[in-house]
Amino acid sequence: MGLGQTMLTSAFLVLLTIAVMSANKMMVDQDYNFYEQEAFKQASVLGNNMLGEISRKRFDELVDTSLAVYLPVTGFSTSLGPDGTIWDFVFLNGEYRTFSSTTTLLDRNTSIPYASLTYFDDVDDYNGYSRRANTRLFTGVVASENAFTISVRVFYVSPASPDAPSSSRTYLKKVVASVTHPVYLRDTLQLSTVIAY
Repeated sequence: MGLGQTMLTSAFLVLLTIAVMSANKMMVDQDYNFYEQEAFKQASVLGNNMLGEISRKRFDELVDTSLAVYLPVTGFSTSLGPDGTIWDFVFLNGEYRTFSSTTTLLDRNTSIPYASLTYFDDVDDYNGYSRRANTRLFTGVVASENAFTISVRVFYVSPASPDAPSSSRTYLKKVVASVTHPVYLRDTLQLSTVIAY
């Protein structure tokens, strides 16, 4: 074999290696894009399911919906969040927790029903709530794995400014569900709704 043939063979092997590496990178990128799109779709479903769950609860702890009278806004809860005794029933990391204003509960129960379905009875109980959720393609138990995290904020808003928290109680509460994924969602997906009394 002459020098020319050796050089041609070497050049061919280099070109073949480059082609294989490019094809491999293209397949990996295509897979990542597929999972990224699926994560966005599934995050949308999870966020909407959370908003649907919350929307089915009554407006406020202090409101008796069986009465046919409107309450003034002064009759609504001043602090948004779960009642102190609710968290006593929620199991977290092998122990029962009591809620405080600095505590965020991460509901790691990946089987249905979640604790919120059983123990939350009004919209503002979800303020500060966070849940780990698995889907068909994305599963995990701890933060470093493939589970979605859904976090909820609830606050009063005024009709004139439905995106900004109101400094006083109103007949409207805005619920914002934020969905994150440690690998496939580049940005937090936020879905929201306004619930009226």
